Amino acid sequence: MMKKVILVIIVLFLSFIFLSCGSEEEKEPVIKTYILSFYKDSELLKEIEYKENDPAPTYPEVEVEDGFYVSWNKEIPSNITEDMIFTCVINEKQKEYSYIVDGEVMKKVTISYHEEINDPDYKTESYYVPEEGIKAYSYKEEFVKEENNVLYYNHILEKEYQTFTVTFEYGTGANKITVCEQVIEYGKSADLSDPLLEDYAWSEIDLSSIKEDTRVSCRKIHETFTIQYFDGSNKLNLEPATYDTGIGCVLPTPQKDGYAFVGWFVSEISLYPFTKISEDDYGNFILRARYVETETHNPIKLPDATAHITNIKKVAHSSGNGTYVYQPEIPSGQPSYSSFNWSSSDESIATISKYSTITGKKAGCCIITGTLASDSSVTINCIIRVTGDGITAVTEEEANQITTYTVTFVDHHDNVINVQKVVGGSSAICPIPPVVEGYMFYGWDRVCYNIKEDTTIKARYRRGDNLYQGKRISIIGDSISTFQDYIPSGYSCFYPYPTADVTDVNMTCWMMMVNRLGAGLFINNSYSGSCAASSTGTSASSNTSRLAKLKVGDQMPDVVIIYMGSNDCASKYVDETQFSSGYDDTIIGVRNLCPDAEIILCTLPVSNLYTEANRLAYNNIIRSYGEKYNLKICELAEIDISNNLVDSAHPKTSGMKIVADKMVEELLK
Repeated sequence: MMKKVILVIIVLFLSFIFLSCGSEEEKEPVIKTYILSFYKDSELLKEIEYKENDPAPTYPEVEVEDGFYVSWNKEIPSNITEDMIFTCVINEKQKEYSYIVDGEVMKKVTISYHEEINDPDYKTESYYVPEEGIKAYSYKEEFVKEENNVLYYNHILEKEYQTFTVTFEYGTGANKITVCEQVIEYGKSADLSDPLLEDYAWSEIDLSSIKEDTRVSCRKIHETFTIQYFDGSNKLNLEPATYDTGIGCVLPTPQKDGYAFVGWFVSEISLYPFTKISEDDYGNFILRARYVETETHNPIKLPDATAHITNIKKVAHSSGNGTYVYQPEIPSGQPSYSSFNWSSSDESIATISKYSTITGKKAGCCIITGTLASDSSVTINCIIRVTGDGITAVTEEEANQITTYTVTFVDHHDNVINVQKVVGGSSAICPIPPVVEGYMFYGWDRVCYNIKEDTTIKARYRRGDNLYQGKRISIIGDSISTFQDYIPSGYSCFYPYPTADVTDVNMTCWMMMVNRLGAGLFINNSYSGSCAASSTGTSASSNTSRLAKLKVGDQMPDVVIIYMGSNDCASKYVDETQFSSGYDDTIIGVRNLCPDAEIILCTLPVSNLYTEANRLAYNNIIRSYGEKYNLKICELAEIDISNNLVDSAHPKTSGMKIVADKMVEELLK
């Protein structure tokens, strides 16, 4: 019974399953559909029936005029789940103008596509100020690209630069030739790799940024030049007679009975001693020997006279400014000094005025003579000696007895640099001190003039740089910078002066400066009373014949210091325009004559010679040329020498020191 029940249950279960499976049919999935409507303004452009899971539709094409573009209010999503309405907007494209100079955007202007640009100033200096060196410029409109419905234009500046000529020259004077010329765009470098320059070595000049016409001197590599030696007018047969550039040579030391050799110089007025020709020297040399007399060769004999003067008086000057003069003491029984005509046997040693004022010119002895104006048979005389201490009367025996002392120059370790014989009361010539790595020479430990005993003079050094050590320095100046025997022949001279205490060339401001820098005086081209203005005649510093004396043969200075303007500033015949023109011509003349020389300009100190208003105006002119030609300015304008003058213009020794101190300070900055 139980088995029957179980069997019935099984049959019923299977029947239920069978009937259940066969009673329901398979159904397809339901796909959702959405309507996408695209409008332009209120106009229906297109409707799209979008079915679920279809690819996303795209916007319909909308025709627009040139210069316009279509944008829609929203994006078509990648998964659409509802009916959607899209509205388009018609937009005008834009244009952007960029004004570009050397890659830098000076200005941007954005306007609509159909609008005309209305910016008349965009090509003017209100957006671009031409920099130095631009000769001309223009704008070039250049289409760049279209991106994001914006047309981009560049107005690119095309610039034409100034050009300058770099002239490479070989030789000197009339023998100078042009090796080659290069036309260089402003600010660009000269081409030193030019094959035409291969056989030459060029002067040290920066050619990396040319901004003006430039002349460059050169020398052939290992070119041979001559050396000639002279003692006065006598040519000496000495060796070496030649040298090669880049090698140089050591100069001989000649012997001469009764004399001590001092050194070789390119001129009788030069104080730059040559002991060798260096590897950097160039050109032919004509060297002149300088000696000190150690034995009397031309003894002085005092002529017979009506009476002999036995004393020279030192008399305070009537100006009361602390200066003094030397006068002979008239022998007893003789008329007053004004009754005599006065003369000197050697005016290079001393002169005597009609008022019997004696001016010592250099150390030595000479005879002064007074001849009675009413009777030439009546004379009075004496032998005088000039030293750094003053003027005295001496006997024949004293005058003919030469006393010399030894001056030894040593370096900071007491190694001997140079040894000179010096006549008592005179001066030695400072040698060029040796260069010490990492240190600068800043002067000798004592003065080299009025030597009265054997003397050792030591070089002083301190850490730093001295760019002028060993340089050949020349001066262009007026009376303030003159000194007898150290300016060209025929030039008017002020120093030595009867009432001035500047009795030795080494007491001048320019020699103090040269000695303290460890340099040497090449040529002092100073002319008393001269101006810069060319209208003042041949003595003007702008005169080419005067400037020509800066050079000696093939040799020229390394540095030229211009200290001009005092007489221009004080003159009622020279105005600022004339001075400016003459000063400019002076600089141009020096640059043409000595293209490798550094030019240094000096402003005018406070003085009694000119008004303060004129001084300020003239100094501004001087500074303007320093700026124009990129020259160093020695600012003497910062010092006052008005209380240290012999007269209204010329410094006493104290004034010379003030000027020299300032010069050294400025040059060692």
